[in-house]
Amino acid sequence: MMAHDDKYFEETRKSLFKYVNNRAFLSSSSRNRGSTNSVQQSMRERIKKVALIDKLETAQVATIGKGNGNGGGEDCCFSVSMNERKNVIAVANGKSELLLLNEDGQKTKQFKTQHREIVTQIHFMDNNKHRLENDNRKTSTSHAIDDEFFYTSSLDKTIKVWHGENNIQTLKDHKDWIRCLDTSCDNSTLLSGCISGRIFGYDINKEHQILFQIQNDPQNILGGLNTINSILCTNHSPSMFYTGSRDGYIRLYDSRNLVFNSNTGSNTVKPIFKIKAHEGKMNQLQITKDDHHLLSSGRDSVIRLFDVRKLPTGTSDQISNLDSSVIQKYQDHKCKSYNVSSCFFDNEKYVLTGSEDNKVYIYEKDSGKLLRTLNGHEGVVHLILNINDNRLLTNSIESSRLFFWETSTQKVNIKMDTEIDDSFERSILERVMRQHGDQILNLYHSNSLNNENENMGLGMAMNQLVVSPENEHIFRDILQTFISTLVQEQGGNSILPNLDDLLDSSDDETF
Repeated sequence: MMAHDDKYFEETRKSLFKYVNNRAFLSSSSRNRGSTNSVQQSMRERIKKVALIDKLETAQVATIGKGNGNGGGEDCCFSVSMNERKNVIAVANGKSELLLLNEDGQKTKQFKTQHREIVTQIHFMDNNKHRLENDNRKTSTSHAIDDEFFYTSSLDKTIKVWHGENNIQTLKDHKDWIRCLDTSCDNSTLLSGCISGRIFGYDINKEHQILFQIQNDPQNILGGLNTINSILCTNHSPSMFYTGSRDGYIRLYDSRNLVFNSNTGSNTVKPIFKIKAHEGKMNQLQITKDDHHLLSSGRDSVIRLFDVRKLPTGTSDQISNLDSSVIQKYQDHKCKSYNVSSCFFDNEKYVLTGSEDNKVYIYEKDSGKLLRTLNGHEGVVHLILNINDNRLLTNSIESSRLFFWETSTQKVNIKMDTEIDDSFERSILERVMRQHGDQILNLYHSNSLNNENENMGLGMAMNQLVVSPENEHIFRDILQTFISTLVQEQGGNSILPNLDDLLDSSDDETF
């Protein structure tokens, strides 16, 4: 966050905390006494959630081609990627050109890839991974991308290796359209998957010699295509990788388990297991930074979140029961016919996906709740890119218009001080009472029975309320509703995190 945002959050947090602190029954929990920093941090996080999700708005629409961007043709966007270290966005159009943009959508460079068909994926080796060390080609150049290594794959059955704008090698081992690429976390292995279900593993440090090749199971006994739609290397093990394929299966491989295939005369790798994750075709796999949660999206209008730690560690031909490993599902969006992208957002607290109803859907990762949708596209939203957890890029099919979404903290204007007028406070309390009236009265009744002042009113009783371990969960529910209502009344539809998650945080910030 920028400095002015930090100042805004600090002022809002102080005001909100002061408001809540002056109503003793909302800050009388035994867990909160003596832990002001924890409560203050939770207040700050609540305001951040409003800014990051509710105030995610279109910052700019960049057109990478001619005309209004909705006419289809060669100017359309077919793939998009980002070099996070250099803050450079790479877009491939229908003319197999690469356009390099900054985070604001301004084009900084454009060049031809010499691919004879459209570029299906652009992959930078530095995305969340170690930098390649044996780089002897670096020169003093004017563009940030010119000293970077990256790859492009294409429907022309080739993979091109790039050093900046220079194509330094072309790999021609695939005999079919190449669909996806990834590199291992130590940048030692390049993986590629094609339409006919073949996977190649290349040794990056030995001029991309083939380490192994895998032939995916055919889709049916007639030998139908079983496209590799997604390859995903783990973030902590250079040998482990997942694949997602047309048949709806996730497969896990360990490249250390090499087996010689006499039919092909090369090494191959057998899957550790396979999971039938989707009834429709597989679209994409994503994994959290700690490798604990695997996100799988498919053309059955479902995204599933797997707990990797609950998956089997030994070899298994097929896992049919997903109940133990699937911890959440997201299924309000529409996806039946197109390869629609998804991603994590805001430090992996949210799951975002495109949709065939021309919208972007935002889910809370842990609860699976649909929080909101983003509108503006005129076609199926098929590409979505998390730029920096504060900015988002989306694109629709047959469009050269890129939508840049940005959080707008300046538009969050919540008046939370002790001078709130009585009518506003009554409105808040009425909404809280409608939801928790019986619980509040029970707390008041049990508290007043133990108090010598028989004439104590509701307000005084609640101000003197001591929350016991037996009713603390009720108190916390009331507090969650109160804060949510307070922000909603003044700031629109708020998206607030779970109170327990915030107060249980062990890394509270000191103010």
